[in-house]
Amino acid sequence: MIPSWISLRVAAAAIGTGFVVASGAGAAEQGAEQQGQTVTDARADAAGTQRRIRLKATPTRVFINRKVRFVFRATSASSDSTPPPIPCNSRRDACTSRHRTVAVAGAQIRFAGRTAKTDRRGRATIRVALGHEGRFTARASKEGLRRGTTVVRARRPQPTFTG
Repeated sequence: MIPSWISLRVAAAAIGTGFVVASGAGAAEQGAEQQGQTVTDARADAAGTQRRIRLKATPTRVFINRKVRFVFRATSASSDSTPPPIPCNSRRDACTSRHRTVAVAGAQIRFAGRTAKTDRRGRATIRVALGHEGRFTARASKEGLRRGTTVVRARRPQPTFTG
């Protein structure tokens, strides 16, 4: 049996030839031929290694029954995340090249019964008053990426001392 990391490298080298490599995940290669995907894309889909949307919300804590403008930012790891050419402690720009993120444009954000689409910078805004205490989950989804979530907490305001 060939280890999966070897067959992935062989499959990556065979993309331009239009030839499919036989390995343990044969269903992925057959599905790639039928859907017009490359072999490595099909194997990544089968292994569940699609890039995930990273979703951030501002603010993350609010008081209940107060209308707030929530700003959501959707990003994803760059598809060009190759390791830096030199060790990370010698140059700052080489260190950051490994962890680059890109904005996810056109992602659908769902939060507290409302929906919004992200702009080209990956930002979306939703104005809403959260009606009860607790955790509210925002979800971001887009075709070809794994769904991302973030949590906003709502609580009662502190009583004011009037004495």
